[in-house]
Amino acid sequence: PGIRPKIFIDMFVLRKEILMTIAELTLIPIGGESSSCSQYVAGALDALVDFPSLEYRLNPMGTVLEGPMDDILAAIKAMRETVFDKGVPRVYMVIKIDERRDKDNHMDEKLASVADKRQNDH
Repeated sequence: PGIRPKIFIDMFVLRKEILMTIAELTLIPIGGESSSCSQYVAGALDALVDFPSLEYRLNPMGTVLEGPMDDILAAIKAMRETVFDKGVPRVYMVIKIDERRDKDNHMDEKLASVADKRQNDH
């Protein structure tokens, strides 16, 4: 009674693997030598080389990451460590996460959906 048929389990596992999470990370170093953050952002982005499963986009206020949730969380930890490794005693982070389980979730599709709605409204 409580056992799922094998085909359902296989479909669930397959579907879970293709779903993507989108997150935006803002790292704010506190107590560094300068008010400029670009050197810390550059170092944090370099850490993403170790996460080939992720897509990312830098924007003026943070970095958007797309990929499996576990990889995103590991990447955020690695990015944070690069800031601490530069001697900053404190890092303030803002993390926003959009995790959908009902359909695949990609940043390009989200942007295209908004652009399409704006174009249709005008």
